[in-house]
Amino acid sequence: MKISKIVCIILCTLLSGCFMKETKSPVLSKIWNLKSVNSKVLNAQTAKLISLGVNFEDKSFHGNDGCNSIFGRVKLDKKNISFKNMNSTMLMCKDMKTPRLFTELLMRAKTYKIKNNTVYIYDANDLKLLELIR
Repeated sequence: MKISKIVCIILCTLLSGCFMKETKSPVLSKIWNLKSVNSKVLNAQTAKLISLGVNFEDKSFHGNDGCNSIFGRVKLDKKNISFKNMNSTMLMCKDMKTPRLFTELLMRAKTYKIKNNTVYIYDANDLKLLELIR
């Protein structure tokens, strides 16, 4: 009886550890707002509408392109990033130039760096595509 209680306690302890979630979230999981596109700084009103966030638990991203909500899958490691299966709502806004450009550049993303509360996203040729701030 005593041994079965000990075995039960050990099993419960081990199994409960399998269901615990990591509480420490990576920096990129915060919501970031667009600051510049192709090194061109956007006006503050436009920039605050465009956002991006990453969910590390289910490897997804979400945000807003300035007109539509966007979402999809993300693959990343310490320096590489790619956005896949991008979907969006289908609103038609007055000016679609910046929203289209933002989503096109996300699809070209290959690497990223985080420095001084800023995320820099680059293409395969190391050309800076996007700069996002908190």
